[in-house]
Amino acid sequence: MSRGGSAIIDPLGNYVAGPLWDEEGTLVADLDMEAVVEARFDFDVMGHYARPDVFTLLVDEEPRSGVEFSGDECCREDDCSCQG
Repeated sequence: MSRGGSAIIDPLGNYVAGPLWDEEGTLVADLDMEAVVEARFDFDVMGHYARPDVFTLLVDEEPRSGVEFSGDECCREDDCSCQG
C-alpha cells in the first residue's frame, strides 16, 4: 500500500520539488516549459511503438461481473445453508 506523498516531477521524470512524506506542506517549483518539447522526443510514435508486429491492443467489449466467487456453488447464495 502506498503511504501517499507529494512531489512535482518534470516531463522527463526528474524531481523538481519534494517528495514530501508524512507531513503537511506546500511544494513550489519553477517549471521549464521547454522540457515538455524535449520530453516529446522521448516518445517515438512513428518508431517501435507503432509496430503492429510487436504491440497489439485487444479490447474485449463483453460485459463482465465486478465480483468473482470461488468455492462451493451453494455458498454463493445469501442464505448459505451449506456452512452448517
